[in-house]
Amino acid sequence: PAPENGGKPCDGEAADNQACNPDPCPVDGNWGDYSAWSECSASCGGGVMERSRNCDNPAPENGGNSCEGEAADNQACNPDPCPVDGNWGDYSAWSECSASCGGGVMERSRNCDSPAPENGGNPCEGEAADNQACNPDPCPVDGNWGDYSAWSECSASCGGGVMERSRNCDSPAPENGGNPCEGEAADNQACNPDPCPVDGQWSEWGDYGECSVECGTGFTQRERSCDSPAAAYGGQECIGDAVNPKTKKCKGRCRPGPNDGNWSEFTEWSKCSRQCGGGVMKRSRKCDNPKPKHGGRLCGGEEAEMKVEKEQMVCNEEICSKNGSWGRWKKIQGCFGPDSGCEKIRQRVCEMPIGGGAPCEGDSELRTICLNKVGQVGCPAPVQL
Repeated sequence: PAPENGGKPCDGEAADNQACNPDPCPVDGNWGDYSAWSECSASCGGGVMERSRNCDNPAPENGGNSCEGEAADNQACNPDPCPVDGNWGDYSAWSECSASCGGGVMERSRNCDSPAPENGGNPCEGEAADNQACNPDPCPVDGNWGDYSAWSECSASCGGGVMERSRNCDSPAPENGGNPCEGEAADNQACNPDPCPVDGQWSEWGDYGECSVECGTGFTQRERSCDSPAAAYGGQECIGDAVNPKTKKCKGRCRPGPNDGNWSEFTEWSKCSRQCGGGVMKRSRKCDNPKPKHGGRLCGGEEAEMKVEKEQMVCNEEICSKNGSWGRWKKIQGCFGPDSGCEKIRQRVCEMPIGGGAPCEGDSELRTICLNKVGQVGCPAPVQL
């Protein structure tokens, strides 16, 4: 019974126990904290960051359930496009050389498009254009005449000579296969065309002339003429006497008899009648040295008795210079035809200069715009020139 009335309580323990279900209890796993995010797998263009966690808070034990979910986690990162550095494309073909000779330049180019720089990428390094020397051989140089030298002295002081001058093909000289100068290196022209002075020369002494007296003893003389040749073109006259100072005695006729006439000296040559193209110089002499007396004959002999003898000679035969002159205008084309803006055309021909004369001045062709009846350009109907 239960102690009563001061009885003693029961000795010992009121409770007793013993071990049971000795197996450990199951512990379900729980995730620990995530690790820090990893570096992005790409610096641009879109990459991935990762992190992980362990199922250790606590770890599953004694048949406890594992952690639910994934141990690893990731997320996108650095989505901006990556910079693209430019890279050169192929060069273009070489251009034609800038010079066919004497050294020129060929050029080629390339584009920074393989690929082109993008998103802040670096441009291509180096130059887009390239060049190189070409056609280095010297160019052919055609020869050109230098100035003429001064005219040489005339080959003759009178009577027609030649002056010469020359030039060299050196301005520049032909080089590298260039053409030589065209034309002649030497030139000449006539000079000193005036006839040379001709000094007079005496003829042989003639026969003795008439006696100085008609009656009694006198003297006679011989004469000569300055005509072998006569002085001409400013030449010197004969030096000496026309009458021989040595005389010969003679006897005159005591009664008047026929005394033949004798020529006087020729006059000087007249001036030439023309300055060029052939003129005439004249001279004459009279039968008065002495005149015929007492029935004597005129000069010239029996067949050609005359009181005056005249001579002439050609002079200044060189060609006269003449300037060129235009002929009359000739109509080549009138105002006709359906098209507007037509012309009438006239032409003329230059009669060529002669002997170094000046060429014609002005145009050989004249063109005039045609006008219709109301003064407008055009030629709807024929217009008479």
